[in-house]
Amino acid sequence: MKLKSIVFAMLLSALACSFCFAEEVKEPWTIYGVDSPMTKLMSSYYKIEDIKVVSVGQDMHHPDDVAVCLYLANATGVNVFKIRDMRIKAQSWMVIMETIKFNPTNLFTDVKTFTVPSEYTHAYREFQKWRANGSYKVTLYDKEVRNLVMLKFMADRFRFSPISIMQKRTDGETFTDMIQQQLNKDKTDNTEKGN
Repeated sequence: MKLKSIVFAMLLSALACSFCFAEEVKEPWTIYGVDSPMTKLMSSYYKIEDIKVVSVGQDMHHPDDVAVCLYLANATGVNVFKIRDMRIKAQSWMVIMETIKFNPTNLFTDVKTFTVPSEYTHAYREFQKWRANGSYKVTLYDKEVRNLVMLKFMADRFRFSPISIMQKRTDGETFTDMIQQQLNKDKTDNTEKGN
């Protein structure tokens, strides 16, 4: 009886912790609508029709999974809907990358420092192990795959410093919010230039 009480208390404690550290995530279909700026941005960057971005976005549980699907399809030539279908079946990104023969070390953005903000520490530790021993098998969590793909996108598309993006993520800022802020800034800058 006492063991059951202890196990129950541990489960309640774990559940409470998961709520404390849970990241607020907007539903992808609210971000990737037909006329959404995010849809247009991803569509032009990954050179895929808007409707395909919307379709992928409607089926994902996390908005950054949409970018991972688009990135992997673009990098490998595998149909984006095949990748989406694997993800919908709850396959991890590591399993999906192995299935489509994509080396996860290609996800990394080169940073000119030995220390990275904590949100990226495990991933870059894995990358350093692979660099030291090319036969080392890099293992990443789904959240790390999303973070690496979006880091690559943000650094390339908006020319942000990778370390500043990493720091914002570590501080709790979502990629969706960072992108929206940049789009608003670009819109304001373009309006001011037009005056």
